Amino acid sequence: MYRRNIAAAAAVLFLSSAVGISAYAAPQKDNSATEAETETETETETQTETETETETQETEAATEREAGFVSIEEMPFEIETETETESSDQTETETETETEQKIESPKVEQTFRFFQVEKKYAVSKRDDVYLYEKKNTKSDKVGKINALGVLHILEEDDDGEWYYVESGKARGFIKAKYVWADEKAERYVKHKKEKNIETAEVLKEAYENKAFLHTQTTAYKAVAKKKYALTKKRIKIYDSIPQEETKNNKKEETEKETQESTASESEKQSSSVTEGETQDNSAKESETPDSASGESETQESEKKKSTDQKSEKSEDTEKDQEPEVVGTLAKGGLCYILDDEDQEWSYVESDDVRGFVQTKQLETGKKVKKEIEEKGEDTYALAKAKVKPEDNKACYYTVTSVKEASVSGLIRTSMLEYAKQFLGNPYVWGGTSLTKGADCSGFVQSIYAEFGYSIPRVAEDQAECATKIPVEDALPGDLIFYQRSDGYIYHVVMSTGDGGTIEAHSSATGIIESTVNENDAVWAVRIISNEDTDILDALKKKDMAADYYDNAVIAKSTEYGSYLGKFKLTAYCSCPICCGVWSGGPTASGAMPTIDHTVAMAGLPFGTELIINGQVYTVEDLGTPYGHVDIYMNNHQAALQFGVQYSDVYLKK
Repeated sequence: MYRRNIAAAAAVLFLSSAVGISAYAAPQKDNSATEAETETETETETQTETETETETQETEAATEREAGFVSIEEMPFEIETETETESSDQTETETETETEQKIESPKVEQTFRFFQVEKKYAVSKRDDVYLYEKKNTKSDKVGKINALGVLHILEEDDDGEWYYVESGKARGFIKAKYVWADEKAERYVKHKKEKNIETAEVLKEAYENKAFLHTQTTAYKAVAKKKYALTKKRIKIYDSIPQEETKNNKKEETEKETQESTASESEKQSSSVTEGETQDNSAKESETPDSASGESETQESEKKKSTDQKSEKSEDTEKDQEPEVVGTLAKGGLCYILDDEDQEWSYVESDDVRGFVQTKQLETGKKVKKEIEEKGEDTYALAKAKVKPEDNKACYYTVTSVKEASVSGLIRTSMLEYAKQFLGNPYVWGGTSLTKGADCSGFVQSIYAEFGYSIPRVAEDQAECATKIPVEDALPGDLIFYQRSDGYIYHVVMSTGDGGTIEAHSSATGIIESTVNENDAVWAVRIISNEDTDILDALKKKDMAADYYDNAVIAKSTEYGSYLGKFKLTAYCSCPICCGVWSGGPTASGAMPTIDHTVAMAGLPFGTELIINGQVYTVEDLGTPYGHVDIYMNNHQAALQFGVQYSDVYLKK
């Protein structure tokens, strides 16, 4: 929390001071509005008894400007701020503290869907070239490709040593020196046709492969053609193909083998007795009934014991491999077949639920397609999720989906949510501070800067900085410009879609939500695009960092207690893969697990506080022996990405 607040404050100070104030977008002066402005401008929220006469005069002078908009010709060369004329440092500090606003970093909506990018081919130079989980040949091998196999390069290392690639269903890092990645590769693929070229063998499944989501881009087709299916009855959707029928088949085969073995043994014994009946007659007569019976019972007991042990072992193995129900779909519900439609089990998607269902439980074909197209897809029930997509190990059985993952859509949604936290903050002519005040162009410039976009400072220049589109086509985050009859651009607003806006409106109203002024709106500008994958990746990293500093408790130097040792660190979440039957429930201590707080380790009482890498955690769960700390994460992918680490561990005083 402490470190994040420092970063936020620094960002505000930078935005407030780094931009020049030599020219701003504003309309021509209108003297008819001065009386209204006088009433507004003389009211301030942070007046103190120590304000000087000079400040009062400056405030009165400001009333000569119309509400919120000042002519660019009237812009002074220097502006004296209130803090520069405060009578004491103490008053200044108190004023800043009172008006300080905690800024929430941009939050990016999570999606399991992939973004399609252009293909950049690579071809393997030799057999047995491996894809690794990390940029390290000592890390786990997640895929293998033979000579002349084809791959797609999704990311290149800065030093050119490694590529992040995909090939078939394998994704990971590959040494650049083992592939051709130039025109030679392009020509080869074009000549042979990609569909005819071998792809990589998967050595580690997607849900276990930490490299699988290194980027959520793919060169394969990300959006699949819709193959409609309706359920014949209420069904369960699984994260893997259930083995029930296989178990039944195995049971029948086992019973048959047992019967055949028993019959064969009986026949053998009968034949043996017949052949040696005369020779062994005396011996059989001398044999006591008790000894024969005892030997028979011992053999039967040992056979039964062996069978029971095999059965228990088989049941344990099957239990470990038992599939998880990730969703349910009502009778007549709609799903889309993504893969394996010609198999006994099909891989389907319904809303955000993805997994396997029995193909025989689905109705498909032209009749079904026609019915759905006539009634509309939105009239059908969709699946209800039992687990989150990130905890569903079947989620990435294929990277295709019937829905498009829009890079720009995620950025737009995040941008609006971020901008809304500044509603009610003041309009300040010449300002760029989202908390202490900004004018119309300063407001949108600062919002865009937070997302990694650099746009001009003045509305006139912003109006020409990107692709112009009709006002009615503006999407959330697009900028709309207002123009006077003489062609002067005097105002800029951010579209919220459907005719709404967020804008630094005027000194009288501040930053508000409003509607488009159709009389003056002339065009919109589109800056955000689906090509901005680097922007989205940066936002995700910023989001993760913000979550860390929001939740983490950083230990003070005086809180370090006894040194316990250098412990092994791993991570877990509350999904079925990590917790089995205890998935989604409380920890062994009875408390619900919390990220950046809960850890599991035996050998210490529940409630014991540990300091690991400078952060305070609390022992609330079991599962690992003393000396091995398991740190709780919000989802399975985060737990996988944590990997195995080692750190000094201390007791907190």
